[in-house]
Amino acid sequence: MQVEPKGARTMSWQELNDLRKRMNDLYPGNRGLQNALAPWEHRAYAREVVRDKPKFGPIEMGTVIPAYTALKFFQRLFGRQEWSDPSLRQAAEGYRGMWEGMGR
Repeated sequence: MQVEPKGARTMSWQELNDLRKRMNDLYPGNRGLQNALAPWEHRAYAREVVRDKPKFGPIEMGTVIPAYTALKFFQRLFGRQEWSDPSLRQAAEGYRGMWEGMGR
């Protein structure tokens, strides 16, 4: 089931990051909340990077998205869980944000 916080599609990365921090303060250790917000954060971050760097942003995000997803997978594999769980949805939302940042 996908969860979309109200207004998440238009929130900035900073707004989503602040929301995640507030949720973590209210519900410490709730991985479900972190996992629910992560795809939207990935989308906003990629959108903003590409929008702010139109020449190199797509290249940067095109390589960072799969590398970051793999890093999160290996982090989880070795028992470290400091971030949200890795997911294909997060990667897909990152690419969707990249597309939005290019004005498409």
